Amino acid sequence: MKKIQLLVVAILCMCTAQLFAGGISGYVTDSKNQGKSKVRVTVKYGDQTNYTYTRSNGSYVIEIPATYAGVKARVYVSGTYVTRCTIPKEGYNTVNAKLK
Repeated sequence: MKKIQLLVVAILCMCTAQLFAGGISGYVTDSKNQGKSKVRVTVKYGDQTNYTYTRSNGSYVIEIPATYAGVKARVYVSGTYVTRCTIPKEGYNTVNAKLK
């Protein structure tokens, strides 16, 4: 019974890992290169929009479903357009932003 439970957990982990292609990650800093917390970072791709808020050190990660690998994405920080990038098949594209 324990082997079956472990097998089910392993299969679920593999399925979950394949749901996400990768995503966009990076840092948001101020003019003194200090990480800014609680800053909204938005990624728009296809007909989808995902957002998150930066952590206390200014870092963020937005995971994107595998079905969007290769799609162009637009990245916004606090509502201001930052750049355009391609969603990777795996791993993360890094987009850093500096607030004025």
